[in-house]
Amino acid sequence: MEAARAVADLGKKAILVEAKGEIGGTPYSSYATLTPDLQETEEAMGHIVRGIHQNPAIDLRLNTRVVKSEGEVGAFHVTLESEDSTQTVVEVGSIIVATGFQHFDPGRETQMYGYYEYDDVITLVDAERMFKSGAIVRPSNGEAPEREWQRFLIFPAKVMGFCKR
Repeated sequence: MEAARAVADLGKKAILVEAKGEIGGTPYSSYATLTPDLQETEEAMGHIVRGIHQNPAIDLRLNTRVVKSEGEVGAFHVTLESEDSTQTVVEVGSIIVATGFQHFDPGRETQMYGYYEYDDVITLVDAERMFKSGAIVRPSNGEAPEREWQRFLIFPAKVMGFCKR
């Protein structure tokens, strides 16, 4: 979204293709804050989304997928398909791919990192829900951590490959 806004701010036209029926994606549903000044997610994302909708240089295509792309820098032919299966070919000079993301799910099948084994092991989404509610608590008993050092231990578990209690 920011790339489309930046292109439009340079006076060029941008086509923003979104597979879903609205733009904004994962941040709306998962994050309490997005900015260094702790601005609420809805406020920060609302500003970005309004900027997209209000900019005449941005052609927003909702419920649309890119199904084919061919050509070279400066002369791409991109086939877009809407939810009613209508295909349209657009000519563009460059392409920026932003695939979005889904949060890591530790999964009951793998029991990764003790998430389902230990009540107080939480995911980023769990922590963000707590931030959003304003109550940072231990899931095991609903109480705030007793000591400062117990509040959070964030580490790259996926990189390390293990988690010890």
